[in-house]
Amino acid sequence: MAEVFGVVVSALTVAEMAGKFGSSLVKLKKLWNEVQDVPNEITQLFRQLELLRPVLAEMESEFTQQTHKVYHNSAANLSMEYCQQAVGELDALAEDLQSRISAAKMSKRNITKLKVTFKKDQIRSYQEKIQFALQLLSLSQQTYTISVVKSRLLTIQSENILKNPQVRRRVSSGTSRELTTTPILWRKASFFGGFVYQMVSDPIHPDIEVHQARVQLPWWISETVWDFQAHRAYTGWKFSLKTWIRRPDDTPIFTYVERGSLHDVLKAFSSNEASIQDVDSDGWTLLHIAICWGHLEIAKILMDMGLSLNEVGMTYSSPLDHMDLDYQPLETSLGLFQYLLDTGELDDDMEGYFLSEDEYALSSNLPEVIWRVPEALEMMIKKELIGLDSYYQFPPKARFSRLDWSYVEPEVLLSDLYKGGNLEPADFRVVFGISRLSSLRSFAERYFWNLFWTIYAKGEKRNQPFGPWRELARWIFSGFSVEDLSQEEPGKFDSVSVTPVLAGLAQSIFRLLFVTHAQFLEPRSLEKALHIWLEDVQYSGIDLAGYGRRELELYLTNSSLQSRRWLPTGVSPAYTNDPEKQAVSGWRLVTFTYGPEPQDWKLIWDLDAWEYAGDFWDQIENPPIHIPGGWIDD
Repeated sequence: MAEVFGVVVSALTVAEMAGKFGSSLVKLKKLWNEVQDVPNEITQLFRQLELLRPVLAEMESEFTQQTHKVYHNSAANLSMEYCQQAVGELDALAEDLQSRISAAKMSKRNITKLKVTFKKDQIRSYQEKIQFALQLLSLSQQTYTISVVKSRLLTIQSENILKNPQVRRRVSSGTSRELTTTPILWRKASFFGGFVYQMVSDPIHPDIEVHQARVQLPWWISETVWDFQAHRAYTGWKFSLKTWIRRPDDTPIFTYVERGSLHDVLKAFSSNEASIQDVDSDGWTLLHIAICWGHLEIAKILMDMGLSLNEVGMTYSSPLDHMDLDYQPLETSLGLFQYLLDTGELDDDMEGYFLSEDEYALSSNLPEVIWRVPEALEMMIKKELIGLDSYYQFPPKARFSRLDWSYVEPEVLLSDLYKGGNLEPADFRVVFGISRLSSLRSFAERYFWNLFWTIYAKGEKRNQPFGPWRELARWIFSGFSVEDLSQEEPGKFDSVSVTPVLAGLAQSIFRLLFVTHAQFLEPRSLEKALHIWLEDVQYSGIDLAGYGRRELELYLTNSSLQSRRWLPTGVSPAYTNDPEKQAVSGWRLVTFTYGPEPQDWKLIWDLDAWEYAGDFWDQIENPPIHIPGGWIDD
């Protein structure tokens, strides 16, 4: 409504200016006819002003019809401002001239004269004012022309963008894209230094080969590292050189950034104690450290000073990969995310995430942010990149193309699922087939992991409710069949194909034992977790008896799972997906019972204690080493 009101006001303003201009011009010409000895220059100025009358008429027509939508163009607004100022100058000039002529006619000297007489300096002053008004109108006409041309170009450009996805990626950010390449991976240098060379190409310019090299002298000679880059352009070879200074990890500048002490950081720079090119032994820049510890103001200053979000350390991780959402306050994450959106740092990743038809390597941890940080997705949509304004009309495969259940907060995802209003659980199933990260098995692993974590973990995570995961599971399971829920899939780290529920139980046990350093978990805790899963399955209308029958059939044919020690015993459990390194003792799942209710399901475990007795008597009867002097039976 406000935009429509602005259009109407703009059109009325231009029409009003056109009318005032015409009346002021006629009035001025009549008044000058009453003055003696009018210079020819003023007559010529009036002729030029009359030539601009059609221009104002055309502007009035454009603003009334909105043919090119120039009403919201900055150049058009400036044109209106100049025009309004010029009309005001002419109107004021006419009023002043009329008052002076009236005063001159009333004087006794001019009673008998037909025309009044002005001094030369007065005439010169009026001439300069008319000249100024003419210049303003000329400038208004020029800016108006620019606005029309610009609006036409934008219209043509928008049509091309909607037709061509490649053009869409290049122009949607509003800036010309420079040549971008894969950064050189940091490596530990030997006693004699190091040298790394690679030849890469830019995704947008695959025909251009870029040669990169990193040269590092021995640390006992110099701490400086040189990065060279060269590529052949249309105008010849282009070279660039960047230097880094590798410092020990206990250097004070790293501590200053980690603590968030901006004063100490700037003081270290000014005293040459540190530099913007400093990196630690892992190749982390100061920007890596600032973002990792959530110091937004320091990160902004470092980026303004020239540090890039594309630099990588030894693990090929950029600074954004270290934006740890588990330990940073929500305000810090949102603040940094908003800053990166405002500066355009995430434009390419946003387009690659949602709009790219090809595989696109993201340079940030954007997938970790979208479904974990509330309001992040809305902030991206408000960015108004071409195409994202219709996000809720995207097909599910494009909308959730890079979904990773490891980085999902169910409240955030549920909010997005409900907000569109037109997405059904049946439509969402296509997401499970996009990749292993978005598979139903990965969802089950995350489901049980969060369930066990809320039970056994220490600290604030333990107090977080598990309810949103159950709500999400019940929404997903709606309309599922037994076959859908019992589909065997290989995992991300486990090549053995198992059903989602068994994968969720097994992987969660492994992770929990590893993270909490627990010596053992009670078998009944797994049964309790299984019952919670079954309650959500039953709520979705799935027959638990048929589900149990199918699960048991698949389990009894899976020799790998049957031989696995699910709950290792001992001080240091050795649970691993490698069969050669799996624990040799502990609880083994023999079978399970099932029924139409969750409580009918029982997990049956066995320690296989008989094998320990067999080993004991075998050692007695066949000792590997005989005791010297011992009695040997015949």
